[in-house]
Parts: sequence; C-alpha cells; structure tokens
Amino acid sequence: MLDRIDPTIATIKEHTTNDSYASNMYIKTFKVVYTVGSENITGGIVWDAVSGTDKADDDVISGNGGQTVNFTTPDPSLVDGTVYNITFDFVDPAGNEASRVYNNVTYDTSAPTVSHLTSIDETYTANEVVPITVNFSETMLITGTPQLTLETGAEVTDQVVNYTSGANSNALLFNYTVVLH
Repeated sequence: MLDRIDPTIATIKEHTTNDSYASNMYIKTFKVVYTVGSENITGGIVWDAVSGTDKADDDVISGNGGQTVNFTTPDPSLVDGTVYNITFDFVDPAGNEASRVYNNVTYDTSAPTVSHLTSIDETYTANEVVPITVNFSETMLITGTPQLTLETGAEVTDQVVNYTSGANSNALLFNYTVVLH
C-alpha cells in the first residue's frame, strides 16, 4: 500500500501560556507543546529572523500518532524583541513531508515599561473629559479592561478610569470624566 497522505501536527501551542501558535503573535518562550496527528513524525524547527540573524536549529521534533509532546529543546538563542518566521517541518515514516509556517512571530521576554504620560494642561469642570495617554516602551496587546487609578486630591476619593482605546499600539488612552464633589 502506498502512503501519500501528508503527516500532521494537530496543535502547536506555546509551552508557558498554552496559546495556539498563529502568525503575528507574541511568544515568551521557544518551548512548544504539540499534538501529533494519527501517524508518527520526525522533523525540525527553523527560526527565520525577519531582520537580524536567522536561527536555523538542529531542533528535532518527533512523536507517535496521537501523542502530546512537551517539546523542550536547547535554547536556540533567540533575541528578545526580534520578529521571526517559524517553520515546523515534519515527515512521516513513508517520507511524506509537511510544514507549518507562522509569520511575524515576536519573541518577547521583557515586560513593557511606561515611558511617559501626556494630557492636555487645562482647568476642567464637572462632566468634562480629561484625555490621559499612557505611553509604553512597546506595543500593548489588550486583554480585559485596563484601568488607571487617579489621585484626585486629599479630600476626594481616588478615581478609577477604564481604558478607552489604543490596542496594538504603544499608547493607551484613558478618558476621565471629572466628578463634581
């Protein structure tokens, strides 16, 4: 019987977050968890830097049909903040080959920092909106509802302001509506 069916990896996820691999994502580790399709496989991973030095590895992946593998490999020396195209190449015992490619994956191991805040320096009255922009050292991906707590004076309760806009940028906008006390 001739096998002409390409091998498969059912899932590929980041080891620490369990997020499924996708193009244009951020990863914190080079370690992956993958689930092999119905056949046995062997293969490798290539880290192709979009800019900078490529990291073609001797990383060997393998697994038996239906097996989930926590893949820990020697550190491929990825560079923090570098964008990679990641290729998982694999082959089954019959020699059928397949690949999964994820483009523009940013290896990001450092936490963002606040670089500065900006607002419009004016006098505000009740019900007026004060726009406050918080600028970060890197692009911010938003989950949930970020909040900013404002110190509004010794006699007044601090105010919590919900995020307004700015996802996928390094500047998040918070609009504070002045409260009359």
